[in-house]
Amino acid sequence: MSNPACAHLHVHSEYSLLDGACKIDALAQRAAEFIRAELRDGGLAPGQSVPEAATAAKLGISRNTVREAFRVLGAERLLVHNIHRGMVVRELGEQDVRDIYGVRRIVELGDQKKHVTTADLPFLISELLETPELRVFEVKDYSVVSNRGLRPVATILVRCRDREIQATSSGDGGYDAFMTALRKAAKDLGLEVAMLTDFRVRIPPGGRTTALVETVISWRREARPRDTFATLGVDSDQLAAAVIATEKMLNALASRSANA
Repeated sequence: MSNPACAHLHVHSEYSLLDGACKIDALAQRAAEFIRAELRDGGLAPGQSVPEAATAAKLGISRNTVREAFRVLGAERLLVHNIHRGMVVRELGEQDVRDIYGVRRIVELGDQKKHVTTADLPFLISELLETPELRVFEVKDYSVVSNRGLRPVATILVRCRDREIQATSSGDGGYDAFMTALRKAAKDLGLEVAMLTDFRVRIPPGGRTTALVETVISWRREARPRDTFATLGVDSDQLAAAVIATEKMLNALASRSANA
């Protein structure tokens, strides 16, 4: 017997059944990303139910698509099925956070079409073994423009909990421009920015231009000079690796403030 849902796609779409399935999958992925954002921003709390019908109505999609999104989030161990309450937000332990963070980083590298080789693995493993900090701060987007004879200019879009701020600034180099813009945004958000004390870059032997770059940045809190720490970022782009390490610095400070 034919699947009614597939038949519906075939009759009412100009695309093939395979294209229709891909379209449903794309909708499910977008729904999953929406729920991830709700989890990240505190809209959904650990142990809270995520109703299928209400989610479908809120997003304007079918319940079948919501179920597919739930399967994606279940595989990521963000949601679990409760026999009485349906899908609920999983209460995560430290190992869960580590595992989820690791999977997401590997997927991100794959999505960017980065080729991870055996020479790259020590860098990737060292990043994944770091304890993921409470992620209340995120660099959502950034652009650094550099022209001959002109100072580099950085424009960034950052999020702190439910607030987003955009800032633009110039600097002596691409990362310096980024940091100057970041300080502007952090000031508006009321966030502390640590002082950079050391910046180290390491690449695997072989000289491949596609190799992963490991950037380790050391920081010191201005108000507490004895409070020093380091953060690590891994990417095939040196500036992107530095941005990842810098984002971790902001989240490390947020975690310290929360535990003070």
